[in-house]
Amino acid sequence: MARDKAYREAERKIKEACRTRATELDLSCYFFSHGSVRLTELPESLGQLTQLQTLNLSHNQLTALPESLGQLTQLQTLDLSHNQLTALPESVGQLTQLQRLDLGGNQLTALPESLGRLTQLRSLNLTANQLTALRESLGQLTQLQRLDLSRNQLTALPESLGQLTQLQTLDLSNNQLKAVPESLGLLETLQILSLSRNKLRVLPESIGNLSDISELNLNENQLTELPESIGHLSTLRDLRFYRNNLSDLPLSLGNLRELKELWLNGNAGLSLPIEVRQQSPARKLEYYFATRAGLGSALRELKLLVVGRGGVGKTSLIKRLNGEALDRGESETHGINISPLKLKCSDGPVTARVWDFGGQHVLHAMHEFFLTARSLYLLVLGEREDMAERDAAYWLQLIRSYAPSAPVIVALNKNEGRAREMDRESLGRQYGPILAWVPTECSDGFDGTIESLRIALTDAADKMPEVRDLFPKKWWDVKEWLENMNEPYLDFATYQQKCFELGEHDEKDQERLAAWLNDLGVCPDTSFDLVFPG
Repeated sequence: MARDKAYREAERKIKEACRTRATELDLSCYFFSHGSVRLTELPESLGQLTQLQTLNLSHNQLTALPESLGQLTQLQTLDLSHNQLTALPESVGQLTQLQRLDLGGNQLTALPESLGRLTQLRSLNLTANQLTALRESLGQLTQLQRLDLSRNQLTALPESLGQLTQLQTLDLSNNQLKAVPESLGLLETLQILSLSRNKLRVLPESIGNLSDISELNLNENQLTELPESIGHLSTLRDLRFYRNNLSDLPLSLGNLRELKELWLNGNAGLSLPIEVRQQSPARKLEYYFATRAGLGSALRELKLLVVGRGGVGKTSLIKRLNGEALDRGESETHGINISPLKLKCSDGPVTARVWDFGGQHVLHAMHEFFLTARSLYLLVLGEREDMAERDAAYWLQLIRSYAPSAPVIVALNKNEGRAREMDRESLGRQYGPILAWVPTECSDGFDGTIESLRIALTDAADKMPEVRDLFPKKWWDVKEWLENMNEPYLDFATYQQKCFELGEHDEKDQERLAAWLNDLGVCPDTSFDLVFPG
């Protein structure tokens, strides 16, 4: 019944348009008086509207179009988006005055050969269909300025694509493309190109010929390299290759002086630390090239903060991890002790700079200065079961106040290796990520518990990509100088001067390096103090 109403109303509107010789007709669902009623078919009388220039048939339920559509030879704009079309009639090629054709949101699996006759088309929207291939006749649409083929199932593109020499915007995102043709480089007027969410492994060298391009989106592909010619795109302002498989960047990227956006996260092989990924394109590239070709190497260090109530055995655990014997007469730690711990990770050794905090309550106010990012936390709980869960909540909440997403390992100490009962699930849900709960005992005969803790710490370090961040050589030189200095105090001006002498001339990078080294706990002793201005 509803369909009949829509059909009858469409006939009435067509008749009225014929009488008034209207040049525009809107038959989209939003302009029917019956609200949500949608057309499922078009009256053949539509072909009588030979004077029409604009026809809107969007947001209906059309599955086919009548051949009479081809009689609307004066049409300049045709909107068929958001229907259920699976094919187009060959007569569509008779609409030779058409400048804008919107077919987005249908179920088209192929395009008719006659589409190539629409040589006046300026805009063609085919997004969200089911196209797997394109005809070579596409190249006949030489006046096209905008072509949207996103969200289809295209696996290849025709060479004739290069004939669309007036194209300014080309969207090929969300397809199945493994390659793009060399002819892409002929689109010298192209300003915006999106190839995101495909399966591209390489790009053609000809991409460097896109002399007018300002935006290039290569996100979420399988690229292992970028062509050197990409550095020829001197007008490029926005370059994105987030989530690919890149491990190297061409030197020519340094020529892109107009870049305002550079997305390169999700390429683990580039080994870029989070601090660098948040900087301007120029800073990102400067850092990257400063760490390549023998100019830098991975730091392979992390900061291991050991926290917990006084007397729970934090210092004893650290010594046992370092192969030292248990000293039952050892006094509690006052302040902070710093020592190295070597971990044998899957890709080589990593040094954990262990910060052993005194557990006295008066020291808790100091912890905010040391609970930093780029750290792994070891929370040690003592043997008293009536306090362990309360202590866990207290310390985990403190850690999360300063490092919301840092990994945490909990050692259940002084219990002869027995698992302690507590609501681990709730604690993990509220204060996670908690990577492991490890029962430990420092007494002789429980070496297995110490080894279990070492394995948990090593597994955690394996999963910390920031441990593999690359350090430029000049930063290595600054770090080595700091580690070897004997003075307990260093003002920021002196630090800056030394950075300048060692090759780091940029003041912002000097500050970033200082913050980074602070995160890692790089200092000659516990009384060392790097004083920042202000």
